[in-house]
Amino acid sequence: ALQPQRRRFTAVIERAHESEPLGMRTEAFQTSKIFIASFSDGEGPVARFNLAASPQRRIVPGDYIVAVDGQTDLLEMKQLMLVSDACELTLQRAEETCLVVEKVGGSLGVTVK
Repeated sequence: ALQPQRRRFTAVIERAHESEPLGMRTEAFQTSKIFIASFSDGEGPVARFNLAASPQRRIVPGDYIVAVDGQTDLLEMKQLMLVSDACELTLQRAEETCLVVEKVGGSLGVTVK
């Protein structure tokens, strides 16, 4: 696993041709990150990158794209991912946290949706 200071890493993604999709489904997260929700059928630039990458540096669902070619503006990142033949993604690995809350009667004081 990546150490806390190594939760960020870069990946250079290259298309074989300009119309090739990257091979991942993404969603905007907040206003500054792109969430990687899933991958397509195992083909495309991201799949090729993952084949060559070490297991700790593979792009996985749940990762966040925090910059594309050094740009951190959400709209610019999306545009660069759409039109660039090659782009450098700065990714941040999701952090999993487990929290146990003991309820001693009454309400927890939170609403879960």
